[in-house]
Amino acid sequence: MRGCKKKLFAGALSLVMALSLSVSVFAARETTVGYAGSTRVTCELGTSGSSVYASVSASDYVDAKMEGYALFSSGNKKYINTGFSNRTYGDTSVKEPGKRPLVAGCEFTISSEDGEYKHYNYIN
Repeated sequence: MRGCKKKLFAGALSLVMALSLSVSVFAARETTVGYAGSTRVTCELGTSGSSVYASVSASDYVDAKMEGYALFSSGNKKYINTGFSNRTYGDTSVKEPGKRPLVAGCEFTISSEDGEYKHYNYIN
Protein backbone atom coordinates (compact mmCIF):
# COMPACT_ATOMS: atom_id res chain seq x y z
CA MET A 1 0.00 0.00 0.00
CA ARG A 2 2.85 2.39 0.85
CA GLY A 3 4.50 1.73 -2.51
CA CYS A 4 1.25 2.57 -4.26
CA LYS A 5 0.96 5.89 -2.36
CA LYS A 6 4.55 6.78 -3.23
CA LYS A 7 3.91 6.08 -6.92
CA LEU A 8 0.72 8.17 -6.86
CA PHE A 9 2.54 11.04 -5.14
CA ALA A 10 5.44 10.86 -7.60
CA GLY A 11 3.01 10.79 -10.53
CA ALA A 12 1.07 13.79 -9.20
CA LEU A 13 4.30 15.71 -8.63
CA SER A 14 5.45 14.98 -12.19
CA LEU A 15 2.10 16.16 -13.56
CA VAL A 16 2.28 19.44 -11.61
CA MET A 17 5.83 20.07 -12.83
CA ALA A 18 4.87 19.32 -16.44
CA LEU A 19 1.87 21.65 -16.25
CA SER A 20 3.91 24.49 -14.77
CA LEU A 21 6.47 24.11 -17.55
CA SER A 22 3.83 24.14 -20.28
CA VAL A 23 2.14 27.22 -18.80
CA SER A 24 5.42 29.11 -18.81
CA VAL A 25 6.05 28.13 -22.43
CA PHE A 26 2.58 28.91 -23.76
CA ALA A 27 2.03 32.13 -21.81
CA ALA A 28 5.33 33.75 -22.71
CA ARG A 29 5.35 37.52 -22.56
CA GLU A 30 7.93 40.27 -22.69
CA THR A 31 7.10 43.88 -21.97
CA THR A 32 9.20 47.02 -22.29
CA VAL A 33 8.30 50.57 -21.32
CA GLY A 34 9.51 53.90 -22.67
CA TYR A 35 8.44 57.53 -22.54
CA ALA A 36 7.59 60.15 -25.15
CA GLY A 37 7.77 63.20 -22.94
CA SER A 38 5.35 62.34 -20.14
CA THR A 39 3.42 59.73 -22.16
CA ARG A 40 4.20 56.19 -21.01
CA VAL A 41 4.46 53.74 -23.92
CA THR A 42 4.36 49.97 -23.52
CA CYS A 43 5.38 47.38 -26.09
CA GLU A 44 4.36 43.81 -25.33
CA LEU A 45 5.30 40.68 -27.26
CA GLY A 46 4.13 37.20 -26.52
CA THR A 47 2.10 34.08 -26.98
CA SER A 48 -1.14 33.11 -25.32
CA GLY A 49 -2.54 29.72 -26.19
CA SER A 50 -2.37 29.56 -29.97
CA SER A 51 -2.24 33.36 -30.39
CA VAL A 52 0.99 35.15 -31.16
CA TYR A 53 0.85 38.90 -30.76
CA ALA A 54 2.66 42.22 -30.63
CA SER A 55 0.91 45.06 -28.85
CA VAL A 56 1.72 48.75 -28.45
CA SER A 57 -0.19 50.95 -26.03
CA ALA A 58 -0.05 54.47 -24.61
CA SER A 59 -1.02 55.31 -21.04
CA ASP A 60 -2.00 58.88 -21.71
CA TYR A 61 -3.38 61.31 -24.26
CA VAL A 62 -1.57 61.09 -27.60
CA ASP A 63 -1.98 64.29 -29.57
CA ALA A 64 -0.03 63.41 -32.71
CA LYS A 65 0.53 59.87 -33.94
CA MET A 66 1.64 56.45 -32.94
CA GLU A 67 2.64 53.62 -35.24
CA GLY A 68 4.39 50.32 -34.89
CA TYR A 69 5.41 47.08 -36.54
CA ALA A 70 5.35 43.50 -35.35
CA LEU A 71 8.43 41.62 -36.50
CA PHE A 72 7.97 37.86 -36.88
CA SER A 73 10.63 35.17 -36.95
CA SER A 74 9.32 34.14 -40.37
CA GLY A 75 10.76 37.42 -41.67
CA ASN A 76 7.36 39.07 -42.04
CA LYS A 77 6.91 42.61 -40.79
CA LYS A 78 3.33 43.68 -40.09
CA TYR A 79 2.13 47.21 -39.55
CA ILE A 80 0.24 47.82 -36.32
CA ASN A 81 -2.56 50.22 -37.20
CA THR A 82 -2.92 52.02 -33.91
CA GLY A 83 -5.30 54.83 -34.71
CA PHE A 84 -4.10 56.63 -31.59
CA SER A 85 -4.52 60.21 -32.79
CA ASN A 86 -6.48 62.26 -30.27
CA ARG A 87 -7.37 59.25 -28.14
CA THR A 88 -6.85 58.66 -24.47
CA TYR A 89 -5.48 55.24 -23.62
CA GLY A 90 -5.54 52.40 -26.08
CA ASP A 91 -4.18 49.12 -27.21
CA THR A 92 -3.85 47.33 -30.51
CA SER A 93 -2.34 44.07 -31.61
CA VAL A 94 -1.72 41.99 -34.69
CA LYS A 95 -1.55 38.25 -35.11
CA GLU A 96 0.21 36.29 -37.81
CA PRO A 97 -1.80 33.36 -39.17
CA GLY A 98 -0.31 29.93 -39.58
CA LYS A 99 1.55 27.54 -37.38
CA ARG A 100 2.38 29.51 -34.23
CA PRO A 101 5.09 31.79 -35.65
CA LEU A 102 7.24 33.44 -33.04
CA VAL A 103 7.01 37.18 -32.54
CA ALA A 104 10.63 38.24 -32.84
CA GLY A 105 10.14 41.87 -31.92
CA CYS A 106 8.34 45.13 -32.42
CA GLU A 107 9.30 48.68 -33.19
CA PHE A 108 7.26 51.81 -32.73
CA THR A 109 7.34 55.59 -32.80
CA ILE A 110 5.09 57.82 -30.74
CA SER A 111 4.79 61.58 -31.02
CA SER A 112 3.09 63.46 -28.20
CA GLU A 113 2.75 67.13 -27.34
CA ASP A 114 6.00 67.12 -25.38
CA GLY A 115 8.28 64.78 -27.30
CA GLU A 116 8.90 61.91 -29.66
CA TYR A 117 9.99 58.45 -28.67
CA LYS A 118 11.30 55.65 -30.88
CA HIS A 119 11.75 52.17 -29.53
CA TYR A 120 12.88 48.80 -30.82
CA ASN A 121 12.23 45.64 -28.83
CA TYR A 122 13.50 42.22 -29.85
CA ILE A 123 13.17 38.86 -28.15
CA ASN A 124 16.31 36.77 -28.48
